[in-house]
Amino acid sequence: MANLCWKKKHDHVLFGAGLTIFRDKLYQLTWRNRVGFVYDLDLNLLSNFSYKTEGWGLTNDGTHLILSDGSNRLFYHNPETFEVERVLNVKEYDAVSNIFRNVVLLNELEWINGLIYANIWMQDKICVIDPSSGIVRTTIDLESAMRPGPDPDAVPNGIAYDHESQRLFITGKLWPILYEVTHEIKK
Repeated sequence: MANLCWKKKHDHVLFGAGLTIFRDKLYQLTWRNRVGFVYDLDLNLLSNFSYKTEGWGLTNDGTHLILSDGSNRLFYHNPETFEVERVLNVKEYDAVSNIFRNVVLLNELEWINGLIYANIWMQDKICVIDPSSGIVRTTIDLESAMRPGPDPDAVPNGIAYDHESQRLFITGKLWPILYEVTHEIKK
């Protein structure tokens, strides 16, 4: 059983979404309120910022904050001004029709070894995205069997990576457990 390390309550009208640690600060999004918060590592509020989309997932590449909004786009925000400096359109090759299709409903994000991992809302998969092109390099099938029960809302919705031990963890909405996932990305 895990212990709660810290807890931060928001106004009841705010729905906390993506969270990333960047340069010893915590950056947090809200889902529909278009406001984010910056905290120190002791959860003291330092500032807030706004953005023009919904906030679904948040990660960083060491230079930018990368935000998903449920579309096929990833927004690269300047961490000081919060201005969008780049928009990456995510697409996946469809071998049947021999075309690239937009990957929509990009949700939770994690930056892992130079690639962006994104879970797809209401699907049991994670896309591994090349940040230079937006092309999905591979997918990780999370299988419906991982769901803790029959509730259709109990979907994969959390990605975490331990850089020190190089372990990938997955959890989801209404999941009482955390899975360690092993996979290999071919260069």
